[in-house]
Amino acid sequence: MKEKLLNNLSLKLAAIVCAFLVWLGVVNVANPSKTITREIPVTIVNAEVLEQANMTYEVIGKSTATISFKAKTKDEYKIKSEDFYASADIAEMYDVTGAIPITVRVVSHEDLIESGPTVRSPEVIRIQTEPLQTKEFALKAYPQGTVEGGYQAGGVTMRPDTVTVKGPQSLIGQISSVGIEFDVDGADADVSGQATPGFYDANGNALEMDESVKLLSGDVAYTMRVLQLKEIPLNFIVAGNVAEGFRFVGAETTVPAITVAGTNAAVTALSEIRIQNPALNVEGARSDVTTEVDISSYLPAGLTVTGLDNTVIPVTLKVEPLEEKSFTVRTSDISLIGESSVYSYGVEAGNVEVTVRGLAEDVEGLTVSSMRPTADVGGIASGTHQIKVVLTLPENCVQTGNTDVTVHIRERNAQTEGETAASESAEESVPEESSTEAPSEAETAEGQT
Repeated sequence: MKEKLLNNLSLKLAAIVCAFLVWLGVVNVANPSKTITREIPVTIVNAEVLEQANMTYEVIGKSTATISFKAKTKDEYKIKSEDFYASADIAEMYDVTGAIPITVRVVSHEDLIESGPTVRSPEVIRIQTEPLQTKEFALKAYPQGTVEGGYQAGGVTMRPDTVTVKGPQSLIGQISSVGIEFDVDGADADVSGQATPGFYDANGNALEMDESVKLLSGDVAYTMRVLQLKEIPLNFIVAGNVAEGFRFVGAETTVPAITVAGTNAAVTALSEIRIQNPALNVEGARSDVTTEVDISSYLPAGLTVTGLDNTVIPVTLKVEPLEEKSFTVRTSDISLIGESSVYSYGVEAGNVEVTVRGLAEDVEGLTVSSMRPTADVGGIASGTHQIKVVLTLPENCVQTGNTDVTVHIRERNAQTEGETAASESAEESVPEESSTEAPSEAETAEGQT
């Protein structure tokens, strides 16, 4: 019998199951008490005591505490960390170590807790105090993105334009600037909105600050102007007359045009920038005149120069000597203008000399055919006349001296009568064919007559 009981596996398993059921029945009937622990946050109270002394604090180490309490086994799952409130009163701080005792109380399910709660670890919370600083910062704008092509981000107005920050001195010292960020990507008109200020270090990087650093104001309203860009040519107004035999040929500069930024209306209305400065003067000059002008002072109100490091630009007023060149013109190449049908005209054969003055590069490119020499015979009566030869020249060249050509003018009727008389005279002077018979005395007398 004994061996049967000891060697029977099924009986052993049945015994274990029965024992568990008996234990479970006892637990369910007895529901014994047990010690339970929870980890709960610790709240610092009466912090205004430090603030009134212009001080603030920072928790050193853990900011939670482990508590213990007794409750029925079946009630353990019902009791949460949120059912307790742990606090540390600044007024009870030990100044030497900065230790504050932790107290805990039940805020919910108090009927389920048999004893406690008590603080197990740590029994105190430690804080470190430091001076509290209040500092005012001028707000800065940090636009994000790029405006539309052909436009430029302009000035930003903010309301308010300053903010006051309060917090631990060590954290306030890390703040280099306070500003707002807003999106301007693709903007082609003014951008407006509201934004919450953020903190930035000396390199413009955003700083993450804890709740101990506070802004003593709300959001900031902003408006950023978006300005249109336009390239405008410079027109230099030069005064004075160069010396005799020289010519002012133009102003040269490394910046013939500038890009300006402004409102659409202001930019559209501007076609050139006229620069009239006392320094732009070539009076009596025999060589180039070099000077400098500040172009910013000639811009209309509301426009600014963009893309230049310096608005003072060099200007060279170019002065070059004039040269004279003579040309030999055949009189047959001279065209008559102003002819009348009443007269016939004849230009006396030969050559005439004409002289042209201008810049070397202009004079060298001239030819007789390109100058198209003419003589104006309009309104002139018959006779032999000296008519001035006139050249058709480029704007930068002039004809010097007077060159005349001899023109014979005759009335066409007089010319015709003369030609007829000459023709008849020629016919009479031609001898008749010889005859074998001698002329009679009567014929001889008639011929003499």
